[in-house]
Amino acid sequence: MLDRPLVYRAVKDRPIVISALHYQANYLLTLDRDDFHDLLGAEVYGLRIRTPGEFLRSV
Repeated sequence: MLDRPLVYRAVKDRPIVISALHYQANYLLTLDRDDFHDLLGAEVYGLRIRTPGEFLRSV
């Protein structure tokens, strides 16, 4: 599934990202923009990272 390593400095949040990827979630909703959106971008391995407001506006 992963074709390159996941380099992510927010150690406390790694299990969240890895779990979402493992369960093939389409979205990861979070208000923690610093540790998720700003570090990883809007998408990582097809997992879209959005705030709840961004998600609600997109559906």
